[in-house]
Amino acid sequence: LLVASSGVVLDMMTGGAPTLRTTPTVAEAACLEGATFDDTLICTRFDPYVPATMQSNVPYLRITRLESLTDRTAVAQTLPNVSTSYNLPTLSRSSGAARVGNFFVTASARATGSSPQTSLWLEVYRASGLRSRTTNAARQFSAADKINEFQFGTSGNSYLYTNMNLRITNGFAVVTLNAGPPDPSALVIDIRPMIDDDPTTVATLANNVTAKVVSTSIYSMAVTDGVLQGNVLYLAVGGGSVTTDHGLWTYDASPALDGNAGTVFNQGAAMLGFAPQLYASALDVSGNHVVMLSPVLSGGRLVVYDTTSPDSPFPLGEAPFAALSAPQVYGDAMSSVQIAGSRAYVGTQSQLAIYELE
Repeated sequence: LLVASSGVVLDMMTGGAPTLRTTPTVAEAACLEGATFDDTLICTRFDPYVPATMQSNVPYLRITRLESLTDRTAVAQTLPNVSTSYNLPTLSRSSGAARVGNFFVTASARATGSSPQTSLWLEVYRASGLRSRTTNAARQFSAADKINEFQFGTSGNSYLYTNMNLRITNGFAVVTLNAGPPDPSALVIDIRPMIDDDPTTVATLANNVTAKVVSTSIYSMAVTDGVLQGNVLYLAVGGGSVTTDHGLWTYDASPALDGNAGTVFNQGAAMLGFAPQLYASALDVSGNHVVMLSPVLSGGRLVVYDTTSPDSPFPLGEAPFAALSAPQVYGDAMSSVQIAGSRAYVGTQSQLAIYELE
């Protein structure tokens, strides 16, 4: 099965074109990111194009059982029949999501009372209870499953329209913000105190926000995706007012990963390389290669870069990617690239494409 955070599930074993195993409505598919735990999908659910203050439903995490989708019946399942939900605080805006072992981590913007969203948070949930082997057992989070949270940002401006991507590698989270207040555009956060099963250890701004990437000038550099591999931080920049900043940026992340709060990540000194690519919206890294997407209406493309030398990434080849809707011109957050084996799986809110990279 190929599982998208939107709730779309495709059966890739039918011998021809993939078979749709779910039929989510537009409203049901309004999810940004998700993670799977065996045969359970958790996704962050809200309408990204409607302000939280105008939404009819409280934002929530949707928990979908996938086991009933593997029986290959002739009729596709509807999401309400196989899903439950866990409500989040009113006026919160949860977007980023990732799995770490038996933990589910989400990044969200929150409001206090009726005020706009002015603070950024990471929340950790214990997901081991979702891995029940009882057929069609109800699966749900409870308040007790939320084991940790950490406020990593605040602003006098509103994060109402901020969509965050979240990637986690070896206990370090890369959070990228592609809209809203301009700085920081990306952060590296040590989340190991949040997932160590010790309630006495906590994350702090001083010790655990280990790197920040800020704009080169006001509103110029909106980071849309980021991945840590080894000691290198790879960022896709595809938003902001200065298109000359769009492309692949690489940084030496060693100072952010050494566990020493006194070692400060200096953005200028850490900068390694840059390769231009207009409206870059998502990337993934495999070995010495980066695959990055630009989903634009005219001239959209998927580009493969050789990063054997991270200070001088260069393109090896590219393939066209024709976007289907205008919002993708600006590299929206509802884009993703995942490399598995020799293939790149590329998704946006309007389509899925699979590329053979060999």
